[in-house]
Amino acid sequence: FFFNDTATTEIYTEQIVGSVRCVQETDYWSDKYVLLKRTKNPHSLDNELSNEMTEYLEFIVPLYAIGNLYFSYHIHGHVEYLAFLLVLISLVNAFLPVELFNKVCWPPREKVLFQNKYDDEYYKFSEDYDSMNPATKKGALKHLDDILLKKFGDHPGGHIEKLEQYE
Repeated sequence: FFFNDTATTEIYTEQIVGSVRCVQETDYWSDKYVLLKRTKNPHSLDNELSNEMTEYLEFIVPLYAIGNLYFSYHIHGHVEYLAFLLVLISLVNAFLPVELFNKVCWPPREKVLFQNKYDDEYYKFSEDYDSMNPATKKGALKHLDDILLKKFGDHPGGHIEKLEQYE
């Protein structure tokens, strides 16, 4: 009698474990098929989506206030004046032209245009891509020597001579 119950329990356990393994294997192979055959790279999203979502953020506060008003009525059976006031303030805040208000209160600054050209200030940089790249270092130092020669006239010992000493 004891052996019979144990054997039956063991058979049921093996059936359950086998069923779980079968489901796992099926799940694995179906996921693999979908991944390899049916999946494609998604289209890249530009900033249009983030701009639209930012615009919708303005409506979170009114929706929250209206939801608060609705649930307050259903839970308590009445609505306080403060809840109506919060809905009113949030709706005014959502539909006011905030950008115009910000431009009036804080006018945009004028753009600062650089007065000096890159070629006029090039010699002040300690390093740049061309002078750090071993393939273009000699040409960059020659270009720097030419700029220094034009800017300050004759200067003793240019960079090219120093570079040739170390080669």
